[in-house]
Amino acid sequence: MVYCDASASEHTAAVRTRAAAAGIPIKVCPAETLAKLGNTQRHQGVVAECQPFPYVALDSVLAEKPRLVVLADQLQDPRNLGALLRTAEAVGARALIIPRDGSVAVTATVEAAAAGAAALLPVCRVTNIGRTLAELKEAGYWSVGLAPRVGRDIFKFEPPEYIAMVLGGETGIRPLVVKQCDFLVSIPMAGRIESLNASVAAAVVLYEIWRRWRVA
Repeated sequence: MVYCDASASEHTAAVRTRAAAAGIPIKVCPAETLAKLGNTQRHQGVVAECQPFPYVALDSVLAEKPRLVVLADQLQDPRNLGALLRTAEAVGARALIIPRDGSVAVTATVEAAAAGAAALLPVCRVTNIGRTLAELKEAGYWSVGLAPRVGRDIFKFEPPEYIAMVLGGETGIRPLVVKQCDFLVSIPMAGRIESLNASVAAAVVLYEIWRRWRVA
């Protein structure tokens, strides 16, 4: 079912036309109804009911052996996860891995923050982060964890050929996960702030890795 804003018929015309052509039912309703259905005021006049988010199996990702995958350990803010999806896709990562427990799932809020990247970047949802890191190592990946103040300067780090970039949640990577990382990197800080927002820090690190690979 596709719900469209009754006061924005011209704005939603293309969506309604495509939905009708695909045989998808359309219901016109007030903007207030859309806000309740989508749990946001930023629905842009359209809300759709769909199947649950299609997570992919880690095995299918590893079968292609991409150069970069990103693992987010217990990221709980949906906007941070959405921003991370957007950045990871932009730098050419080929999968985002999240745990089933202690992490936000891919929700409507996450998809909105990702601005389309959730439909482009495979997301794997795993049961155990430790076993997943071990599996990645067996597949030839080096795990690189982002750890404030205790890691190597990211701007002096020589990235290996295949990387599983490990990023913590809003409080950082859990100690047990830190111990399983092959390398730890940090973002140098010139001011008095100790760390950056999780998705911002991820963007800095991922773009620096991509930059170093491009000039290598």
